[in-house]
Amino acid sequence: SAEARTDYYQQAGALIKELTFSGTGINSYTSGVYNRDTTQPAWAYQPVHNIYVLILAELGIFGAVVFLLIIFEFIKLMYSIFFRSSQLSAKHIFGLAFLFLLIVGLFEHYLWSLSFGILFFWLVFGLWASESQAAIKGTTDTRDINV
Repeated sequence: SAEARTDYYQQAGALIKELTFSGTGINSYTSGVYNRDTTQPAWAYQPVHNIYVLILAELGIFGAVVFLLIIFEFIKLMYSIFFRSSQLSAKHIFGLAFLFLLIVGLFEHYLWSLSFGILFFWLVFGLWASESQAAIKGTTDTRDINV
């Protein structure tokens, strides 16, 4: 519900304020929330539903900056690749898939907090990065999709 999500954002804000530089540690967000307030039932301790806020809370300011630099480089490179090629190819599809995951990350936490989500997030990023490196190096891409 919207009320629960608002509570999660308030909890995250308190953790970020308290642990600005160090964060709670990777995959330790709910433990950090529990340590601040032990009065809730077990099911009430959930990650904030936004991977960017969750990363800031878990990794601190330095880890969040590194993550955002990676994302910024992705967006910058994706922009240049999209306008350099007129044919739809695997690098475009993987790039769009990763961009979609970045948007989903604004509303959900599972791409950072669950094993499958983490694997899927970085797998799609890696596939895009691999295809993009081939495009940058000028190797021929035999997987172009004619539309």
